[in-house]
Amino acid sequence: MNNTVKILQCLFWGSIAVGVLMATAFETDILATGEMAGDKVTEYYWTVGLELTTIAILPTALRLMKLSSVSEAVKNNGKAYMRLAMLRLSAIALTMLANAVLYYLFMQTTFGYLAIICLISMAFVYPSASRCKSEMSVEEP
Repeated sequence: MNNTVKILQCLFWGSIAVGVLMATAFETDILATGEMAGDKVTEYYWTVGLELTTIAILPTALRLMKLSSVSEAVKNNGKAYMRLAMLRLSAIALTMLANAVLYYLFMQTTFGYLAIICLISMAFVYPSASRCKSEMSVEEP
């Protein structure tokens, strides 16, 4: 159990660290900002795509462990739980990072707001030991 929690917390904090490093690189002009700001058609497609992706992924990821088929599959099964918990964290984190990159490429606040929403949503799936135990339905000794 402790190994699972450590791996999930590394994924959680690692994805946030990647986001912070990426934002730092863009803000200090190591990476160029606004490179695609003039391409309105591409911006429109990316905006629609990421809005729909964010709208689909966040509720699904937040409710994943509450689904009856999933909760039965992970009951006292550490490998299945870790796989699904990593999927949940990765889905939110990758959506957050994609929105952050597109914010800096297009300098469009829509992507920034979506990235912030994803970051806030990650707080609701923080992989603490008590969360892991309760989601796996492990009885306390």
